[in-house]
Amino acid sequence: MVHLTTRVQSQIIEALDELAKQRRMQTGEDVRRADLVREALEKLTAGDADQQVNRQSDFQALGDDEYDFGTIVLNALEELADEAERQGIEDAQDLALTLGVTAEQDSRTERLRAFVKKLHGTLHSV
Repeated sequence: MVHLTTRVQSQIIEALDELAKQRRMQTGEDVRRADLVREALEKLTAGDADQQVNRQSDFQALGDDEYDFGTIVLNALEELADEAERQGIEDAQDLALTLGVTAEQDSRTERLRAFVKKLHGTLHSV
């Protein structure tokens, strides 16, 4: 690897620091500003940056659209909460007794555990 030095506006540095903070909270990994810049440059040189910018613009245009990822996640969580209430699952112990046996035997559990960890960090930070 080689080093690259450039001047950028302070607002960009602040935005990168905030993005790094959010990524650290979501993943638990040590994410630095340089990691985000490197990732963006890799996407740009791979031709993915234009698609990413266009996709982000599409999401912003959607707002609270039913196809927005955030809306999809919150709707799914609300459905789970509603079902838990219908079944009388009121606390963490009830949930563990209900879900634990199935989750132990299911091959999807590890993948879902990783996603839920990110989800927890995100919801905890808002």
